[in-house]
Amino acid sequence: MAEHRSEHQGDTSGRSDELQWRISTFSGDQGSCVELALAQDGRVAVRNSNHRDAGTVYFTRREMEAWVRGAKAGEFDDLT
Repeated sequence: MAEHRSEHQGDTSGRSDELQWRISTFSGDQGSCVELALAQDGRVAVRNSNHRDAGTVYFTRREMEAWVRGAKAGEFDDLT
């Protein structure tokens, strides 16, 4: 299960400002998207590109794989 951590909770995955964040090219020039980065412990860090200070959520690679497969299959199309 994903976990949410702020910078103040003793995150051992590396500080979010030290990660190499990626954002989708589909987000446009307004930055209306989420950002992802690979944390030092192998989990995938996710944050809101418009509210970076709101915290970071970490997912295992397996959790991200399941989500990406669901997105590619159209399981979340009704949310956009």
